[in-house]
Amino acid sequence: MSMTITKQIALWVAWGCVALGGMLIAWQIIAPANANATPLLVPTPGVLAEADVSVDAAATATPVADVVVYISGAVNKPGVYKVAASARVADVVVLAGGLRADADYAAVNLAAHISDATHIQVQSVGAATTRAPVESGPTTVAVNSASVEELTALPGIGPALAARIVEYRTAHGVFTTMDDLGAVPGIGPAMQAKLAPLLRFDS
Repeated sequence: MSMTITKQIALWVAWGCVALGGMLIAWQIIAPANANATPLLVPTPGVLAEADVSVDAAATATPVADVVVYISGAVNKPGVYKVAASARVADVVVLAGGLRADADYAAVNLAAHISDATHIQVQSVGAATTRAPVESGPTTVAVNSASVEELTALPGIGPALAARIVEYRTAHGVFTTMDDLGAVPGIGPAMQAKLAPLLRFDS
């Protein structure tokens, strides 16, 4: 009876060896065919989430354009400032240290929009625009009575030519037209055209 058990064990061992050998042979046949296969990489959920967030942030980001403005006048810190394009005059005034005590609040629109290269000038109370004085009387020169100095003030007339005009006037009498003035040596048609609106021929 012990011999029968021994034979059965030996038979099982033999079948196991055959099965193992068959598996080895099958692996040798299948493995070379898959040796060059590229594995499929599947990103983890965390990586996908980060990628999506980065793409969305880049797609929805809107650059904020700055503008440069100059503020002067009745502010505490006049100068050049960079502000957002959506800023108002009030924002620039704040950057400039606020309005001075003598600022004319009614003359500045704090709610106004601004644009690049804007000049905001804050006036003081009582400040008036400087105007050149208006001269009374005629603005032309009386060629028949003008001195050498007065004639020299005219464009294109130097001291020598002014002296010749006075000498000719003394020798030949007063000028009545531009043609008479053209008889003075050195005064040609071009000079006559330039002087015509600047002279008058009072007797």
